[in-house]
Amino acid sequence: MKFKLHNIQKVAEWVEIFKFIKNINKHITFMAKKDELYIQMMDSSHVCLVEIKFPSSWFQEYESIDEVISCSSAVLVKIFGLYTTDTMIEIASTEDKLEIHLLNVIQNKHFEIPLLDIDQDLLSPSITDSLMDFSIKSKVFDKYLQEILLFGEDIKIESKDEKIFLHSANDDGKIQIEIEGDNLEEFNVVEDFVFTASYPLRYLLLVSKLALVYQQVHLFMDDQSPMRITFKSDVNINFFLAPKITE
Repeated sequence: MKFKLHNIQKVAEWVEIFKFIKNINKHITFMAKKDELYIQMMDSSHVCLVEIKFPSSWFQEYESIDEVISCSSAVLVKIFGLYTTDTMIEIASTEDKLEIHLLNVIQNKHFEIPLLDIDQDLLSPSITDSLMDFSIKSKVFDKYLQEILLFGEDIKIESKDEKIFLHSANDDGKIQIEIEGDNLEEFNVVEDFVFTASYPLRYLLLVSKLALVYQQVHLFMDDQSPMRITFKSDVNINFFLAPKITE
């Protein structure tokens, strides 16, 4: 596996994605296919599933012969955090290590990290038409989540009467945020469909941090499947989050 990345906007996207990955799982497994770099992982509680596809054309250069390698996601974030403007990121795998080069006209930096032997069973998440979906500006969504966090660790999402409601409550009180009209970029719902489900807020807060590189976030929900979250990008990200079981 070998690829290069130089475009400033793509590098920023790459770095933020790996910060997000690090908070989901301390290990990462790359499936470097001929036409894409594929990543799939779950958190330790098996509450969320992340699927990321980088098409080969997204990189400045990309070579692979269907390799599967694993390493520490935390160490990768440390290295990518040393990126400076106008630096080429070059990554290549050998039999037992991952080589990372930060190449700049002023100074080059070279890193090696050991590969890990991790058994990972791939899941095949189904993507079907949902009964409700909406898109919203990522920074606005993050703001709402920060406000919800003031009153609890869980968030209840409700849809009725063509409006979205965000709820939370704890011993200090409760909060309800009503979202409609100009606050949504897009809203689609099956006629007469009423939706209510609760989710652990911390996972959505992790997703909302990608607002640094993605302007909009799109959420898909129904009463038969986990929530699915995507972003508008050449990088295909699907984040699945299971609802909390309520009695």
